[in-house]
Amino acid sequence: MATKAPRKTLVSLTLQDKVDIIAMVDNKVLPTFAAIAKKYNVDPKTITNIIQDRVSILALAAKLSAQQLATRKRTTASRLPEVDEILETWFHMVRERGLPVDGVTLNSKADFIRKALLKKTKKFAEEERERTTTCSLDPEEQRALDKKIATLTNFRVCARYIPAFVSSACACVGE
Repeated sequence: MATKAPRKTLVSLTLQDKVDIIAMVDNKVLPTFAAIAKKYNVDPKTITNIIQDRVSILALAAKLSAQQLATRKRTTASRLPEVDEILETWFHMVRERGLPVDGVTLNSKADFIRKALLKKTKKFAEEERERTTTCSLDPEEQRALDKKIATLTNFRVCARYIPAFVSSACACVGE
């Protein structure tokens, strides 16, 4: 009977390790990706993936503290970045006032913001539809407009609504 080759152990790099790897590649500390991979006990393809994703890794690293960089290993992108942005602004304003925020409050505020943004985008879509129905459009332009309106109602919020909504969402701290 043939013996099986030992399985590789799963190595999950922290964000600090990934930032260090990017720095090593930029400064040419080690000559090859294979040498860097050997140092961190990962596959060379992992090093390639980290280098390809360098922009998002460095952007996230700029936002996090040293302790978070040392412990955090994975990142997930938000499905609703507009809600996250407004929620983060609200959270900072509430914490500056010294008010406690628990998970239930945070979830309910996120739901409130999501619903309010949906109302705003639907209102914008209706206004856009009314504005364009007064002029005559050929079928191709109408399809393009309908597609644009559909994407707006799917949380691609019009820029003119975001600043006004941030201030109104932050004003209603008690909701």
